Amino acid sequence: AVAQGDAASVRQLLDWRAAHRVQDLQLRTPLHLAARRGDEGIARLLLAFQADVTVRDTQQRTPLHVATRAGHAALVRALVQASAVPCELPDEEGCTALHTAARSRAP
Repeated sequence: AVAQGDAASVRQLLDWRAAHRVQDLQLRTPLHLAARRGDEGIARLLLAFQADVTVRDTQQRTPLHVATRAGHAALVRALVQASAVPCELPDEEGCTALHTAARSRAP
């Protein structure tokens, strides 16, 4: 549902207590997928249901890394404002989300 951007289905699954902590083979959570899509609405919904912002995928990237790499500035702001996102965590290349933002020259 997250990968399709279907907020209503995501909400229904969360209401049914479906696990928002599930991970795919790359260890990505629904919040990683929302971050990649730039879907601020679904990301906020997942955060409201206590999605873990510190989970890292196989490349050691958090949802904040993913949103930053994709250039989704509004979602980056939402993640930082809505939770205690650990901005200092490096990915497998040793880059923090701030390093990634600086390299991309995105606003």
